[in-house]
Amino acid sequence: MSIRTLILSILGSFCLLTALQADHLQIFQTAEIMPTDLQGPFVVADDGAILCLENRQIHRSTDLGKTWESTGALPENMLDREERAILKTASGTILCAFLNDKERTEGEAWGSGSINDWVLPTYVIRSTDSGKSWSEPIHVQNRWCGAIRSMIQHSSGRILLVGQSVADWSHTTIVYYSDDDGLTWKAGPEIALEGKGDHNGAMEGTIIERPDSSLYMLIRTTRGVFYETVSTDRGETWSPTVPSGIENNFCCGTMAKLSDGKYILLWNRQRGISAYNHPEGEPFFMSREELSIAFSDDAQHWSEPLVIAAHPDDGTQVWHHYRVSYPYVCEIAPGQLWITTMQGNLRMAVAEANLLDGVAALERALRSPDRKRILFLGDSTTAHREREGVVTYEEQLGKRMRENRFSVDLVNAGVGGYTTRMAKNAFAKLTAGPDPDFVTIQYGINDSAIDVWADPPQTQPRVSEEEFAENLKWMIAQFQAKSIPVLLMTTSQLRWSEKTLGYYGKPPYDPNDPLSFTNVSLRRYNEVIRQVASEMGVMLLDIFDRWDKIAAEEGEDAVSALLLDDQMHPNTAGQAVVADALYPVLCEKLHFSTDESLPTLKETD
Repeated sequence: MSIRTLILSILGSFCLLTALQADHLQIFQTAEIMPTDLQGPFVVADDGAILCLENRQIHRSTDLGKTWESTGALPENMLDREERAILKTASGTILCAFLNDKERTEGEAWGSGSINDWVLPTYVIRSTDSGKSWSEPIHVQNRWCGAIRSMIQHSSGRILLVGQSVADWSHTTIVYYSDDDGLTWKAGPEIALEGKGDHNGAMEGTIIERPDSSLYMLIRTTRGVFYETVSTDRGETWSPTVPSGIENNFCCGTMAKLSDGKYILLWNRQRGISAYNHPEGEPFFMSREELSIAFSDDAQHWSEPLVIAAHPDDGTQVWHHYRVSYPYVCEIAPGQLWITTMQGNLRMAVAEANLLDGVAALERALRSPDRKRILFLGDSTTAHREREGVVTYEEQLGKRMRENRFSVDLVNAGVGGYTTRMAKNAFAKLTAGPDPDFVTIQYGINDSAIDVWADPPQTQPRVSEEEFAENLKWMIAQFQAKSIPVLLMTTSQLRWSEKTLGYYGKPPYDPNDPLSFTNVSLRRYNEVIRQVASEMGVMLLDIFDRWDKIAAEEGEDAVSALLLDDQMHPNTAGQAVVADALYPVLCEKLHFSTDESLPTLKETD
């Protein structure tokens, strides 16, 4: 699992949210619910009407969204997908770009057969009378396009539409342009990034014009950051793509220019790690639970990102339920924004001025000398497990800290499958960002595993006890050199399941001994953790011992009930064992401050 980073900015952006629905979708506190459930994107016509294309129809409102008139805009052989773009040009023409789902064809499997088997064409329709009537669809391209989301008009009058294609089974970005108000279109060069897979390559770009008339585009990647590219010839050529440094957790962003000249960026990211100057690499975290906004005067230097909507994972739904992503924004009147999402059904009306006030308050709070930062290092028992609906101990700690309005950032740097050897090699990446005020370290399950399932079968643990001890000491020493307190935690325990028996039910493990999966090697490695804590003079939180006590006092069934079906990873109740033990320690050692300067969360009925 990629690095889970959840910043619990109690005095920052998270406090500016209020619950929206019973399923815990939350919005910026001063925002309101839009008067429509239409997704958009929206545009305001010259006559003041608000328009959008959805489900083959143009929806038009002349009373700020309270009521809508719907008229057919596409022929029967066309159906627009949810990914769309809309624009009012300088002449007043309305352009809607869409993907025709009725022409969509797919091959048997991504990566096999012919790329030509994959077709999802792009079209544009035009209106020259503020959306009352529409042209026949204009064909832009016939290749596979995963999403259409961004269309702007350059100050020269040229219209630019960001599209996609596929080359060598990797997504590519193509910017189409029109110099005749959307009647005809030409394709710019194909922008590619190395990477295979049905969600790899250069995807879902968003484009704006900077004050110097250059075009700037951010591209979704699988590399932990947006990539960026610039055009100085109105989109006919583009600079080589390079990492932007803007942290991104594997989803698209949306940039827009507002009527006051300010630029905004909406995207899914994770607080607690650097929003900018972020190192390239695999996505640290792929959750889409939070939507952030940042402001800029030049589309080069951005404000602190402010979370404006969230769908926190409470463990009650499947993982993809917790999304608020694929954003659209429309300025329906100067300074009045409608922000919607394709995933998560966000429908939010909010004043730009209030968002700017929120950013200012957040930036003041982040500068507070009393603010604490806690770093959690670990493997998949620490990392976020959104697909299983697990509320991790870090998330449970965060909930308690929010309730007490603690000024703290929690950074979850747990990575599934990691051993201490892997953590040592990736240490710079795991600890990137400001120095923490406190660190917890919990490794051992993967280090101690004897991979009897491998070919050839292994007879020794992945990492020897001696190296395991030295790796822990090395990591502790890095923090001690900076006088950063460290707390070592022993691990949770393992039990047999059908899955683990299939992999590990061979000597030296004994499939007939219910405790063998824990006792053969993991118990010894936890003793090593205790010894290292003593030798290095750091705090120890003995989670393994707590599991022993649960087994002794409540029985083996109670232990199994703390684990997922794989009987390897703690479920939400198992994570609570850690949270309950860790919370008083953190309160005692860090003396959290509170701040009344920002509002608290409010729950609605």
